[in-house]
Amino acid sequence: PATFDLTLHFPLPPSLHPELVVSNLHAYEPLLQPNPYLQGYHRRPVDLDDLIADPFFTEHGTNIVSYEVHDRIPVVLGLTKDVRFPAIFQSFPAGVRVRADAAAGTRVRSIYEVCRGAGAGGVAGGGGAGSAWELVERSHVECSAVLKPFIMKSFEAAHRDLCQKVLDNIV
Repeated sequence: PATFDLTLHFPLPPSLHPELVVSNLHAYEPLLQPNPYLQGYHRRPVDLDDLIADPFFTEHGTNIVSYEVHDRIPVVLGLTKDVRFPAIFQSFPAGVRVRADAAAGTRVRSIYEVCRGAGAGGVAGGGGAGSAWELVERSHVECSAVLKPFIMKSFEAAHRDLCQKVLDNIV
């Protein structure tokens, strides 16, 4: 499969405490609800064999939850397609890992983490009053080479919107 990586940075407003953002991420649903293509979601059993086989999920993570997500994705001008796929979430101290097995063999592994802003280093909980913080999304996407240009474009736009809405919904 073809792959691409995307890293997005969103500065936290000074009034927004980093631990509040991490707590919001740990609830998982605040990452699902702002999805611009979302039609619905529900919890489903975690496939432990699949989870154990994927090195993306670490033994240091906690609170593993799986959802079935229902999206309506744009295909071409005015046409959409309904897709359902599993998304597995795992918390860690500064954020969340998510793996989504989307349509057409597309697999997305994303880390959403609250970190000190550029040049400051560190992760949430590292202390230091007055330091600049940001929400960082790091995603690795595996997909069909034929679909890669479309997926890259729609993925970046959707995830920029999603991350900004996650922060906006806290403020």
